[in-house]
Amino acid sequence: MNAGFSLADRSSSAEQASADHPVTFANTVGLYRPPDAASKMNSGDVAVLFLSSWGFEELCARKFWRLLAADLASQGLASMRFDYPGTGDALDPLDEKQGLDTWLDSIHMAASTLRDLSGARHLIIVGHGLGGLLAWKAAETLENVAGLAMAAPALSGRNWLREFAALSRVANPDALQHKVPSSGPAMGEQVFPDAVAKRLRALNISSPAEAPSSEILLLKQENRLADAQFELHLSKLGVTLHAEVFPNYNEFVRDVLFSVPSKKAIESITRWSVQIASKYAAETVLAQRAQSSSVPPAQPLAGDGFRERPVRFGEKDRLYGILCEPLCQRRGATVIVVPTGYERMSGWGRISAQLCRNLARDGIASFRFDMANVADSPCVPGAPEQVLYRKDQLRDVSAAIDFLEQEKLLPVVVSGRCSGAWTAFKSGVMDKRVSGIVPVNAFDFYIP
Repeated sequence: MNAGFSLADRSSSAEQASADHPVTFANTVGLYRPPDAASKMNSGDVAVLFLSSWGFEELCARKFWRLLAADLASQGLASMRFDYPGTGDALDPLDEKQGLDTWLDSIHMAASTLRDLSGARHLIIVGHGLGGLLAWKAAETLENVAGLAMAAPALSGRNWLREFAALSRVANPDALQHKVPSSGPAMGEQVFPDAVAKRLRALNISSPAEAPSSEILLLKQENRLADAQFELHLSKLGVTLHAEVFPNYNEFVRDVLFSVPSKKAIESITRWSVQIASKYAAETVLAQRAQSSSVPPAQPLAGDGFRERPVRFGEKDRLYGILCEPLCQRRGATVIVVPTGYERMSGWGRISAQLCRNLARDGIASFRFDMANVADSPCVPGAPEQVLYRKDQLRDVSAAIDFLEQEKLLPVVVSGRCSGAWTAFKSGVMDKRVSGIVPVNAFDFYIP
């Protein structure tokens, strides 16, 4: 269970790394990583935009993005990742009938936001899974795309939806019994938006007439015929193509709990991105880097009965979380929602995000966050890679209580499910500021 890998956190062995900067735009939230101040690379005119897959694949890739962002920053490249409308910690779209257009519009807004933050004119777009297909479509209309990296990309929307359903049944068969979908293909709690699926089924980039970028990196799935044929087709389009097998891809997406981010894939994407960026080196890089290193606090997002503010907190802003407050008069204790396993704080099928928003509609504030070395919060120097059921996590909950105390939002109740239930219980026993504990589906209370 010990992955034994921490590529982009390698510099934190002597110093605690900070979480990336949360930013809000277009009713969604992103995480921006500026270039490291110590980097000597002249890459100021290029920044990197990450486009995620969806559902199970997106959960597995969350830590991968954080490590990749840190590695790119060490080479002087800024980057940003974000949630499509109606996914993760984003707000639900105002008009669900717009379907895939809402997601594509959010990509354009993300590109504009990244350019504003970094000062870069040119973008490299990196897409994984379904995000690879969306990256291709977005690059067709975005300006100044310096390169397109596609990691195990979906080439056909229709085929991806079929594979998504099949993988979902293998990865978590019990979840299928939990919820009858109201629309769209489903995996238990995860229901793919039907309006998005309708147009997605019509998208196919397996044999395009032309490419949206002259520089393409393709990380293929091993022994996947469609990827090999796509590589052959791209080689005939006159692009500069670098293709290789995505190392250890099956270990990457086999399970959220056991997902191992591929060190070699991160190195490949970083090396290729640096080569692309070197062609656009800007003389004003130092001024741009000074601009990008100063990121204002994220503005709150207001939804139906709630207001959410993404924050960094803890020692050296090492942890990332979202404070959800009611728009009506606040009542009761603030609920700390402890994440489960290696899921990002929005939870499987957005269960934690929806819980927090429902609490706010009843007047109850809440705080959800990623614990250290999980999803978007970096590791603690010297801590092991496997952090489930460890006392180290109690320190993270204590930091969350410190933050809420500063915000004058005590008393607190701590809740969590599965492994999060153990953390909630132990935190309540150890920290006298906890007024109540709500463990859900606890596996064990004793694990020392």
